[in-house]
Amino acid sequence: MTDTAPVTQTNPRWTRRLYPTLAVTGIAVGVFLIVAGVYLLFVQPSSGHSAQQDCCKSMEADMKKMMDDPKMPMNKPSMPMSPMPSANPGPGMSPVPSAPAPTP
Repeated sequence: MTDTAPVTQTNPRWTRRLYPTLAVTGIAVGVFLIVAGVYLLFVQPSSGHSAQQDCCKSMEADMKKMMDDPKMPMNKPSMPMSPMPSANPGPGMSPVPSAPAPTP
């Protein structure tokens, strides 16, 4: 009544070897990555630490040099304040808004 078509196999020999080979390769790559990560975290932390200290020392030296430079705007002497005619307070007015007015 029901006819079944014959099952054709498409080279099962290479598939029998492919899956175990891929599994072993994946396990080997995983073990390699774990070992490399452990090595970088625990065995060799001192090399990155000294580079960080060198960077901080260099940055501190640059900041000190910049603070000592007279050409920098923060290190220039303040300009003398010359009173402008519109800035002069009138008689009885205080130059500072929060200060009380002087009594004559």
